[in-house]
Amino acid sequence: VKAAKARDTSRPVQYERNNWITDMGSRQYPEVSWVWKAAAGGEGLHHEPSNMPLRYPFHINEYAHNMGNAMGNLKDYQDAIESSTRIMGSAIWDWVDQGIWKEVKRKSEKGESEESVRILAYGGDWGEKPNCGAFMMNGCVLSDRTPEPGYWEIKHVFQPIVATKGADGMSIEVKNRHYFRDLSAYDCVITHFVNGCERSRRTVTLATAPQAVERLPVDDTFGSYRLEFRQKEAEGLWPQGWVIADDQVDFTAPALCGDVPSGNLSFGFCPKTGELVSLKCGRIFKTELLRSPLTLDIWRAPSQNEPRERKTWNAGGFAAPKRTLVSFGDRTDAKGVRTVESVVDYAVTGTVFRVATTWTIKDGAAKVRATFTQSGKIAEPAHIGFRTVFADDSMTVDWLGCGPWENYADRRSGAFLGNWSLASGDFFIPYDVPQDCGNREGAYRVKLAAGLLDAVTFETLGAPFAFEVNPYAPETLVRYAHPAELPESESTFFGIYARSRGLGGNSCGPMPLAKDVVKDGPYTLEFVIR
Repeated sequence: VKAAKARDTSRPVQYERNNWITDMGSRQYPEVSWVWKAAAGGEGLHHEPSNMPLRYPFHINEYAHNMGNAMGNLKDYQDAIESSTRIMGSAIWDWVDQGIWKEVKRKSEKGESEESVRILAYGGDWGEKPNCGAFMMNGCVLSDRTPEPGYWEIKHVFQPIVATKGADGMSIEVKNRHYFRDLSAYDCVITHFVNGCERSRRTVTLATAPQAVERLPVDDTFGSYRLEFRQKEAEGLWPQGWVIADDQVDFTAPALCGDVPSGNLSFGFCPKTGELVSLKCGRIFKTELLRSPLTLDIWRAPSQNEPRERKTWNAGGFAAPKRTLVSFGDRTDAKGVRTVESVVDYAVTGTVFRVATTWTIKDGAAKVRATFTQSGKIAEPAHIGFRTVFADDSMTVDWLGCGPWENYADRRSGAFLGNWSLASGDFFIPYDVPQDCGNREGAYRVKLAAGLLDAVTFETLGAPFAFEVNPYAPETLVRYAHPAELPESESTFFGIYARSRGLGGNSCGPMPLAKDVVKDGPYTLEFVIR
């Protein structure tokens, strides 16, 4: 510090872990709770002698370590930072994955060499020792400069304009975060949605002053309003029409599914396991949709932010819990209503997950209610819900929920409620190491269609659910070191969850917040299949 000051006294000095001898405070990878304390002017915090106050202004000089599928809790950090003017900013680690193209022989499922493929190589891929493995693959964009889903979360969290529901419940409040300019340079496009469908659209110009809040009255508080602030003219890096900020204010939730609608599905259960083992579509010619049973799902291919969970889940056998049927009943009444009830225990080391499910089936559709509980040692599963594998490898997925890009419990602020559509293969994200991907939160309905005739729809009867679509099951993902080495997909993995675990940033930083972790519940999942 003395050497720096001897050369230049015009600039403030920060020196992480040595805050008491600098002009400003700094810290790497603090917890969200610590940032709230720092923003409030707390004293005696991390790396400070107990008799020295924390230095302000403060800079978080590394946080949000973005290795693989990450960027969890970014909005929680920003809420704390924006709560006062004491924290001047923060630096994500880092911008781009640092892989290098390399040609290798792809291995078949049997381990035999097949055709050559190009991988984005990382430490150890040349046989060098020692190496850091994939530790430098921690960017907001992939090595080929493709934006990751977390990139869009960053854009939204850092945007200079935010919109929230007014305290009166009948207005939208627009906050201009700019310090030196009003909002007259932008067109504000306001779109009204009901049940995810566009009802109206209008464009206005706001002149909200820097750091000011403007209230916009809303005539119809049914549904949602999406606000997009678009560049009126090209400016610097931004072309005309570029969305500099967007937000969505949800006044009411979508309408829930009422009475069980009719469908064209046939349901088959195994009385020895209590699980759904057959789901056929069609009124005359029946097509089997399932390749594997609908069973409990408490595991995922661990992300690079889950080193602790990887060990726990592997040691505990979360990928293949031991199943024990407790009870099973299958009856049909005089009105043709079929009721299937099961209680199944799934055991991992030290913990038993009990799933009690009731299926009410009529006219080719089913109403499902499942309750999930734990006994023994409290575990933290990746999800709590069901998984299956569909036989078709090319399905069209339409959903009403958060989208369009991949989102998780702690990375969804920029993923808006709406009607979205995507091919099943496009749910896969080629992170540097194959890992969990394809999750969507806040879903009210999801339809998976194989061609024109064969389709199945899951629709909530209560709270919104999370779901995941992937061309690869997690047990396939964990067997490969690079996405280019994965075999051609022949099916579609699908999971539907009462809760799904957040991401956090534990590759080099904190784990997910408690609110984003799946605990012992109990959890309930209610939905229709038609």
